Amino acid sequence: TDKSPPAQQQKEQDQAASTADNYHDELTPAERKALVRKKEREQKDLEKLAQKSHRENIEEYNEKLGNLTEHNDIPRVSAAGNG
Repeated sequence: TDKSPPAQQQKEQDQAASTADNYHDELTPAERKALVRKKEREQKDLEKLAQKSHRENIEEYNEKLGNLTEHNDIPRVSAAGNG
């Protein structure tokens, strides 16, 4: 949908790529390694998310909530024996 000429688009892409290269050149080895691990983790999370549909996720969450103890419920208190 961009109406700039193809040569202009290529120039912009080349500039963006060189900016990214310059950014990576300035990183320390530890920072580069951290970026690689972050990308791997994001990819793994996306794959995990794509395995189940939204409905399946909601059903699983509801089942999990249904199995929790209901510690916030107000206990019944009988008036008998209270005086």
